Order: sequence, then C-alpha cells, then structure tokens
Amino acid sequence: MAAYNGAKYIRKQIDSILCQLGKDDELIISDDNSSDDTVKIIRNINDKRIKIISHLRNNINNHYSNNHYMVTSNFENALSYANGDYIFLSDQDDIWHPERIALMSKALETHPIVYAPFTMIDENEHEITTNQKYPHITGNLFRDLITQPYFGCCMAFRRSLLNVALPFPKGTITHDNWIGLLAEILGVKIHILETPLLYYRIHSNNVSHRINSNPLLFKIYYRIKQLLQLYNRKYHSNIILPDFQTDTIMAV
Repeated sequence: MAAYNGAKYIRKQIDSILCQLGKDDELIISDDNSSDDTVKIIRNINDKRIKIISHLRNNINNHYSNNHYMVTSNFENALSYANGDYIFLSDQDDIWHPERIALMSKALETHPIVYAPFTMIDENEHEITTNQKYPHITGNLFRDLITQPYFGCCMAFRRSLLNVALPFPKGTITHDNWIGLLAEILGVKIHILETPLLYYRIHSNNVSHRINSNPLLFKIYYRIKQLLQLYNRKYHSNIILPDFQTDTIMAV
C-alpha cells in the first residue's frame, strides 16, 4: 500500500485487508511523509503484520503527471520490501471485498497475474456502479500500450513477475501499467476474474481518477519510450521465469 495524507479513509481499508490475512502474511505500507494523522492511525492499529516504511516524498516538479510520478515512486518503495510469494497492490482509500484474497490467491496458483474488477463507491460508501468490463484489457500489447488500461488496485501477481518489474525504469508514470504491460511483452496473459472484488472509492482527492490532460505529443513520446523500456527489460535482464505459463487463456 502506498499512503499519503490518507487519514480520512485508510483505517477502513486496512481493516478490510487484515481480516483476510494469515498470521505469516504482511501488509507493507510506504508512507510518503504524510502531514496528517495517517501514520498515527496505522500505528494505533497495533498489528505485527503491518510494516510501515518511510518514503521521502519526491517533490521534483515534473512538467506532466507529477502526482502519478510520486505515487509510482511510493509504490516502488513498498514493493522493494515485499517478501511474499503473492503480491497484492492496494490504494489507501478503497475497501476490499471479504473474499478478495481467497479468490485471487486461488487464481494465482495457476496464473502468474490476476485482475479483478471493482464496484465504484462514493465518499459515503454508496455504490455508484458495478464495473465489470472496464478498464478494457485486450491482451494486445500495442493496443494496451495506447490505452494504458491497468489499475494497480485490481491486480495481484506472483513474486517472479515482481522480480522482473523492479526497479521501475526512470520516468515511469504509472506503476500498474508498467507491470501489466511487462507481463504482456513477456508473453504472460492476464487472468481476469468476473466478480468485482474491490470497492473503488471516488472522491475529490483521487490521483488515479483525475482526468489526464497531458498534451498529445507527450503521450506519444511517453508510449514510445515505454515500449523501448519494455523491450529492453525483456531482452537485456537475463531473467528466468520458471513459473510463468504463457498459454493462459484470458477469462473475461
């Protein structure tokens, strides 16, 4: 989990996760130098499975997508401390479905990366819509490169994919699209569950839900650079992926 000034919602999200964890599981929270009560709330939960990792907030002013750069850097910090065989990504303001870990872990036994849709809720946890088909992941690298369809909060994957994904290339805007597209270029098709397993909260401070107003030329430049980075990671990292199945059928 990447956290930054999340005091308003983070307790409910953590509670929804902890009740599904085993005694040997871990919840790693990378805090990006929050100025509110986020860290205090986390510490007061007093659960040994929670590991709070400090991250110095990156205040470099990138001209485009600055907030996304900072979130990605924070997630990379959290992932660098992960020890588990199965990795789940979590935002600080959502709520996990009670069967999320059980169902996705079962799917991870036979698939290297699993994706589950979400139900949108508002600030007061009223359902907005059940989102089962969006974002639309096609499994076609070039189409998905253009649309950038991956939501990290919907993803879980095996450690072997994490070992390939880290470190993120310099200038990576969205960690989730880097991981998802990397799986695609490695020949690993994502397994998509049909049941929504996340309550995705929409509120005024969402980073991932904000409209992307980057100019067209920047979008083209970024995607070309990202494609080169994907091929570079595939062909020049001497990576062995013994547990990857490249013939997995995408279930939608």
